[in-house]
Amino acid sequence: KRQISTSREREFLAITAYETVIQTGTKQVAAQPRELFGSTST
Repeated sequence: KRQISTSREREFLAITAYETVIQTGTKQVAAQPRELFGSTST
């Protein structure tokens, strides 16, 4: 039972970390749209 719960915890932590990275990346893109797209259009 311990191994099953541990694998569940690892899966949950992996998903949480993945979502955190996506949210952080989205916030950075939203905070700096001109630096990413403005330089190419100008």
